[in-house]
Amino acid sequence: MPKSSVSKTLKQTRLLVSAYFLYSGASVTIWTVHIPYFVKVMQLSALQVSAIILFMGIGALIATQVLGPVADHRGNKAVLMGSVFANLLVFCAIGVAPSYLYLLSIAVLVGAAIGTMDFSMNAQAVDVEHAYKRPIFSSFHAFWSLGGLLGATIAGATLWLESPIWVTFATWGLLALFLLTASKKFLLHTPKVQTHELSKAEIKAQAQADAALNRPYLKIIVLLGLMAGSGALMEGLGIDWSALYLNQQLGETLSRASISVAVFSGAMAAFRAVADKVLARIGRINLIHFEGLLASAGIAIAVLMPTGSLSLIGWLIAGLGVSSIVPQLFAYSATVGAKSHSGRNMAKVFGFTYAVMLGGPALIGYLASVFDLRTALSIGIALGLLVAAATSILPKKTD
Repeated sequence: MPKSSVSKTLKQTRLLVSAYFLYSGASVTIWTVHIPYFVKVMQLSALQVSAIILFMGIGALIATQVLGPVADHRGNKAVLMGSVFANLLVFCAIGVAPSYLYLLSIAVLVGAAIGTMDFSMNAQAVDVEHAYKRPIFSSFHAFWSLGGLLGATIAGATLWLESPIWVTFATWGLLALFLLTASKKFLLHTPKVQTHELSKAEIKAQAQADAALNRPYLKIIVLLGLMAGSGALMEGLGIDWSALYLNQQLGETLSRASISVAVFSGAMAAFRAVADKVLARIGRINLIHFEGLLASAGIAIAVLMPTGSLSLIGWLIAGLGVSSIVPQLFAYSATVGAKSHSGRNMAKVFGFTYAVMLGGPALIGYLASVFDLRTALSIGIALGLLVAAATSILPKKTD
């Protein structure tokens, strides 16, 4: 579809969904950048911090599985708009955390709120891309990456200014309400299950028929979840562990080692900005395949080269490679199986992704303690090859 044929309203919808991605990405980093604050104030141990992160993942996992069917029946628009209120409430609640147990319980709700927005905005983005009739999905994730940078900047500035934490979190939660001002008019309403004018018996029969139609694709959904989880874990290697690796294994100073995170994240954001053009040329499955190979090669260079400078080149390549794996698998998951189960299938992929992300850091930590960090990070080489190889199993008709 030529760009000129895209309606003004649809362009406004795309801009609004991009704003959701920006807000979601910033929400994650505003929360995570403040974790050291809670560690200091509440004198938390590393184990207690791990529990907070674990509970966040559990909240996100539960929320996506519960709300997947809701998105199919009522449309992801309703779920996405509801997530705004959820984020408002939990962010206001974070700012007044009086104790660790309170913070731990809130972490479940934070994960549920952010996970709900994450899942539903991706589903909405798939619908917008379908309406555009050309690849635009990666551009939304470029806004998510930009949001992460924005959130980290805001959080760092408010901490430097010593702004009361409840003001920071309440203000950020209230800002989400601006998304609602245009949501009712511009978000697409695309429920996948039509049950109006049907009797209860007909609705039940339709549900059983749809479930039977979708059942053969469940193995593919599981595979997509494992692939997306692998991609997310590789993202974590670059963002969470690369600086520590350069410092501990290659002897770089802390300031120089921290460059690896910027290099890796910058490469991810840069490729996401142009990935849709590449996708239009080679197709979604081929893009995922080559990204897996590139990510594997980049991580191999990063962990096998003997100097920090050469390792940085590897992290740059790895960032380019891993950048589109998760977004494109999310988009692909919405096209697999029965149309009536689109939301549920995507939610399952999100669920498996969160599950792998929960266990990933523990696995890396265990391998690092038994062997060394270089050996632990080398798992990324295998994960990239796994993603690339698994694309040969994916149905080509939906590409």
